[in-house]
Amino acid sequence: MTESVRKCVGCGKSDSRDALERFVMMEDTVIFDMRNKAPGRGAHVHANPACLDRAIQSGFAKSFRSKVQLKDDFSSQFVGSIFQRLKEAIRVSFRSGDLVFGGDLVASAMKNNKVGLLVLATDSGESVARKFEANADRKSILSFGGIPGAVLGAVLGKDFISVLGISANKAERIHQDLENLQKMGFWDTDLNPVSNMGIGIANGEEQILEEIVGREYDRT
Repeated sequence: MTESVRKCVGCGKSDSRDALERFVMMEDTVIFDMRNKAPGRGAHVHANPACLDRAIQSGFAKSFRSKVQLKDDFSSQFVGSIFQRLKEAIRVSFRSGDLVFGGDLVASAMKNNKVGLLVLATDSGESVARKFEANADRKSILSFGGIPGAVLGAVLGKDFISVLGISANKAERIHQDLENLQKMGFWDTDLNPVSNMGIGIANGEEQILEEIVGREYDRT
């Protein structure tokens, strides 16, 4: 099966659709399609500051062939929505049994080949990080180590989490969101952006859009 490819309206380079974030235009305003389900023509952008800046400057207008409006905190809303999507994915994975946390549970899951993504807190401790990173490398498991333990904990209602293990079927999307947030400099901020402003289940807009359309629609 041929991989679906789209062009970034920022840098102009083609990439797989999964490697790009999608935006749509509603009433002349560009909105981040957080769930990748909004109807109509889409504009795709790599989640990095350079591509987003170029898209804001001219890429969106060229793609939508129209003058576009952007909210003043557009970039912050975009980053915040990715973080919202990440939080939801982690919580859903935990509820479905696709996520474990804590050294002993993660080590056991890795031993039984049930981990597709290892997430290590930046302040997990040097010896802990070294042990898990070595195991992840040996087993060719995706890993990410740029998120503070307090943030990991807060996502799951805990004070602090040093390590997460996520099953393979949930690993790729979560890993990409972690990486995209790092590219956007999110982990270096105060972790308090304007979140939940993309089109998605969380803010109800997806349901509203489906009621308006009332039928299946094509997404570009």
